[in-house]
Amino acid sequence: PVARPALLFSKFDNNPARKQILAAMAIDRTREASGLENISTMVRRGRCWALLVLWLPCGAMAASYVTQTTPFNLVSTAGHTAISAWAGGLGCPDTLGDDSISALITLPFTFKYGATNYTQVRVMTNGRLQFGNSYCGFGTQVVGPPRTYPDPLPSGNLNNTMRAYGADLDVSVGGTITYGTNGTAPNRRFVVTWTNVPQWSAAGTSYNLQIQLAEDGDFYFMYGVSNNVSGSTTLGPAQIGWQLTATDYVLVQSGLPANNSGWRFRPNVPALRIAKTSAVISDPANGTTSPKRIPGSIVQYSVTVTNSGVGPVDANTVAITDPVPVNTDLFVSTAGGPPITFTNGAVASGLTFSYPANVGFSNQVGGGGPYTYAPTANVNGVDPAATGLRIAPVGTLAGSSAAGDPSFTVTFRVRVR
Repeated sequence: PVARPALLFSKFDNNPARKQILAAMAIDRTREASGLENISTMVRRGRCWALLVLWLPCGAMAASYVTQTTPFNLVSTAGHTAISAWAGGLGCPDTLGDDSISALITLPFTFKYGATNYTQVRVMTNGRLQFGNSYCGFGTQVVGPPRTYPDPLPSGNLNNTMRAYGADLDVSVGGTITYGTNGTAPNRRFVVTWTNVPQWSAAGTSYNLQIQLAEDGDFYFMYGVSNNVSGSTTLGPAQIGWQLTATDYVLVQSGLPANNSGWRFRPNVPALRIAKTSAVISDPANGTTSPKRIPGSIVQYSVTVTNSGVGPVDANTVAITDPVPVNTDLFVSTAGGPPITFTNGAVASGLTFSYPANVGFSNQVGGGGPYTYAPTANVNGVDPAATGLRIAPVGTLAGSSAAGDPSFTVTFRVRVR
């Protein structure tokens, strides 16, 4: 039987000061006649890896989310709950729905915002969601014109908040603010919607906004048809953005977006997958025609690494280590070309590779480091003393983009004993 792919999914948390690997391994395979290498998962402070190992450092990173435009999708609010009562005792200017904040609302799933998992959230009338933060203040700084608004980003008052539109929205005089859940696990979205809500003391204005928290950790701002004009005066501009801390935030823009538009916010982290497959190339009895995995057969292993996260991986830090499968010998002969190959996927990885400069070999029991062994090919082109290898391409593994997910594949061959 041929081994099915062994999959490793890894991604860093959103802490801007450090990265901590989160690895979960799903293995579905059958045992080869020649034996399969053991695959385990390990985490070590400062350096993070697994066997089959994709090695990545724990280092600094930029803003915790990447901002992308996204197709407009104002989801239905049918069956959602209207917020009709606002929390008291939190220092808000009022509990009428002008400059007000909701009681804690239980989320239908745990939502990770930054480095923290949340199960509850508050809705602030002035276009915000707030996690572990009950701050609310007046919505207008200066009536103007031009009208200005308090707490511009970054603000010490607005840690762990999302701001779909930071105007002085007043549901006490019109419109509704609702919340509810759409979809089914694991693709649910918790949705908060401002429907036809005007600004305070601004007749004729009307705003249709929506914040969607996705179960996968993304979040979205959607903008329906809104009117930002009162009489002959255009109000604002107010801010759009998010803030985890005073140093980890993004001001997307000041001013109301176009009607029927949307923003998507994705964790700025790599999301790496490893898929390992094997194929019999030839055997002594059948050659290359329907070869079998028997003694003397040649088996090629392919390891594909894909980054489906928008965050790139730090430069010169990707390395794959793998023990040579038991009851096999590693091909090291260069007579027919490099014994280990590197190929970019349909979307290039951004990495480069050279043999033997980017490969190390082990002769240790179990195939682990150090990878300083110099292999020598015997008459069959293999070195029975080589027990493991380390493949470390050079450069930065790019993040996912509109072009797709960057990937690369490395291959090596063994001879079954």
